Amino acid sequence: MSQKIGHRGAAGTAIENSLKAFRRAIELGATGIEFDVRRAAVDNLVVFHDPTVDRVTFGNGPLLGFLFPHRLPRLKDGQGIPTPWEVIQEFGGKVELHIEVKEEGIMERIARMVELRQLEESCIISAFDENENEPGDSSNWLELLWVQKRTPRLKIALLAEKWENAIRAVALARAYPSRIYAINPSGEIITPSLVGMAHGAGSRVFVWTVDEPEEIARIKAMHVDGIISNYPDRL
Repeated sequence: MSQKIGHRGAAGTAIENSLKAFRRAIELGATGIEFDVRRAAVDNLVVFHDPTVDRVTFGNGPLLGFLFPHRLPRLKDGQGIPTPWEVIQEFGGKVELHIEVKEEGIMERIARMVELRQLEESCIISAFDENENEPGDSSNWLELLWVQKRTPRLKIALLAEKWENAIRAVALARAYPSRIYAINPSGEIITPSLVGMAHGAGSRVFVWTVDEPEEIARIKAMHVDGIISNYPDRL
């Protein structure tokens, strides 16, 4: 059975990347939760997608503009912005954690958190390569592979939005046997042949972000290992 993974929690029915969204995802039957991590406030790490706070908080401006953690604005439902350690502490061991790293230079710190809680078997750290980063992001596959080499039990996944990057991810999985746990392509580019190539390279396939029932059914028929959705109850 493929994993049912809540995108940023249950982002379709709660404020994304919030503790409430993660709890809601589990209530809706998710077997995994996906969330984003980036820097804020004097190099502290927070669970947040955007480089600016405008979209999902009562504040405005760049996340890095808030010099102290206690000055971070609250989410639009009144919750505080969680830290990755809070999420790992509460949900680690209960569901599979898919941790998307948005910036370079922080992956090793996240790996240490996973090690400290002994969650290497149920956490997957993922990132886009530099040519697919959104403005304000700086993740890359090279650092992900470097961290995995230093922490061999760590599970990593290569995110891909474009077909050519998905093919590159498959090539890397073949070049580094047993090191790339998963290849995570967009639902826009997934095909049965891509699933076959990834599985043939020894990697699992987690597809994002799929919300419509017809698309969910189509992708399930490809025998992927998991689907990431804003509505985990639809999975």
